[in-house]
Amino acid sequence: MRRVGRLMDEGWSKDLSQSQLEEELREAMSASRAWMEITPENNAQRPEDTVEVGETVLLTVKSTLPSGIGWRIVDCTAHDGLGDSSQKLLDDRGCPVDEALLPVPKFGPLRPIASMRHQEAVARFAAFKFPDRDRLHLRCRLQICRGACAKVDCDSSNETERDNRIGRANSGKSGEVLDRLEVYNSVEVIAPDIDDVRSFRQKPDPSAAEFDAYPFPKIPGDRTFCMSIDKMAIAFCILGVVFLLAVLVAVCSLLNSRRSNSGLQYYTRSLFSNSSSAGSAFGSKLLSQDSPMFGQSSTPTSNRMQYGRIL
Repeated sequence: MRRVGRLMDEGWSKDLSQSQLEEELREAMSASRAWMEITPENNAQRPEDTVEVGETVLLTVKSTLPSGIGWRIVDCTAHDGLGDSSQKLLDDRGCPVDEALLPVPKFGPLRPIASMRHQEAVARFAAFKFPDRDRLHLRCRLQICRGACAKVDCDSSNETERDNRIGRANSGKSGEVLDRLEVYNSVEVIAPDIDDVRSFRQKPDPSAAEFDAYPFPKIPGDRTFCMSIDKMAIAFCILGVVFLLAVLVAVCSLLNSRRSNSGLQYYTRSLFSNSSSAGSAFGSKLLSQDSPMFGQSSTPTSNRMQYGRIL
């Protein structure tokens, strides 16, 4: 009833008695309503509450309020519906934070309906979405004023404090802020390229026919991983160092093997070799050449036989 009391001095239905005036105001306030609609600018072959990323969307706020009551849109926010991510669109004065996200809504003409007035405000913006969220939620507040709301200069940085002072100074006069209402709505935002890849990855064990018919047949599965250019350069450097170390180890092993084989060159003949034609009838001759491998001296002595025969 506080709102009704504030509206009783507006001057309409002066010829009614106090009880009749209160009843009329009560009916008017019960019929007052405001709501938000989010629709695509161009009708497409899709459900009404579905838009595509980048598509022009109409944000429409409609209100049906008693005569002598004005309103404006302030404090608009876009969020993901869970409170994890949000983006401010209009500040507390109704000024846009970024014109590219949401411009100032434009008000249409007033349409009288009995003792009520219907009015719409429309803003055009490009549809966007939050990561891993299919729906975009918008929430705005309506500032309800006595008469017409005070105009706001969005170029002035001190307009908020000035607007609050004007609201307190205009208590009981035109422009006084009576109340704030909240309107909200949501719309499904689709991104065909991203959604197709996501549905492809979530498809369980697709058959070969389905895989060939899919518009992205060469996209790998969930084992795909991404690596930055810096990390790739570091990985290639590490692989190069490992390759050089492997080459050095192989060269060192080859040199060591050659050095170890150099001590086996003392054997000049086979242990058993064929004799000359003259001694072939008596068998093979045993090699008795002096060699340090057998602990023999290189100086010949008379006590040693040069050859021995195997009978």
